[in-house]
Parts: sequence; structure tokens; C-alpha cells
Amino acid sequence: MANAVDQEDKEVEEQLSSSLPSALTLTSPTQQSQENQNLSNPTSSQIFCHNVVNLLNKDDVDAAIKIQRDMISRVERANAVIGNFNHVGKKQYEDFLPKFKEHTRLIMDMKKDLDNVYKRIRVLKRKIANQHKEAYEAAEYKIYGEASFNEDNGE
Repeated sequence: MANAVDQEDKEVEEQLSSSLPSALTLTSPTQQSQENQNLSNPTSSQIFCHNVVNLLNKDDVDAAIKIQRDMISRVERANAVIGNFNHVGKKQYEDFLPKFKEHTRLIMDMKKDLDNVYKRIRVLKRKIANQHKEAYEAAEYKIYGEASFNEDNGE
């Protein structure tokens, strides 16, 4: 059983070593000699992988990795700051919401009360206008002027 597992491991290593360039894989000396034979008759995929590895400069790759690490640390710090901001904002919202609802209810009650007051005033004005028509028109003319008086009478 252990022999079967070892053989499977060797097959996997051979597949990996044949598909990846030798610089990227760990190989034994016997596998290296086999790869040297393969390099004398390389396949198109091996040529492609070899060319890609040769295109990459180790210093450039290391610089890119360093930049990526710097960026990820900045992003993590920014996430922490944003998380704290959201936590503080949530706390303030939770503190403010009951007061806001109470003030909104108070304003709505005041609006209802004012609507009721203006409705009563309109009713009283109509009663006075009906009971004392000439005096009401004279008083309205004196207060609002001729333009308002003509608008009310439809002229």
C-alpha cells in the first residue's frame, strides 16, 4: 500500500516537473537528468514556460510583491478606520433615532394643532362675514387694501 502511494507521488511529481520549468520545481538529481534530456527535445509548452520564466525579472517580481504587500497593509488599515467610523456612526444613529422620532411626532402634532387653529379662524371669519357683511368688508378693505378686496369679490 505504501508502495502504491509512493508511486502516485512520483507520477504527480513527474507531471508537475514536465509542465513547469525546472527553476520553479524541486527535483531530484535523477529527475534533473531526465529533464536535461527533455530540454534537448523540448515540447511547445516547455518552450513557452521557459520563455515566460525568462521574461520575468526576479527583482521586478520582488518589487511587485513588496508593492502588493504595502497596498494590502494600507487597505487593511483603511478597512479598520472605516470599520471604526461605521461603529461610531451606528452608535450615534442609535442614540439620535429616538430623539428624532420624538421631535418628528411633536412637529406633526403641532401641524395638526395649527391646521385646526386656521380652520377655526376661517369658520369664525365666515360667520362674522355673514352676520356683519358691510362692517366685515370695510374692515377687510382697510386692512388689506383695494387689491385684496377686489380679489375676494371676484373682480
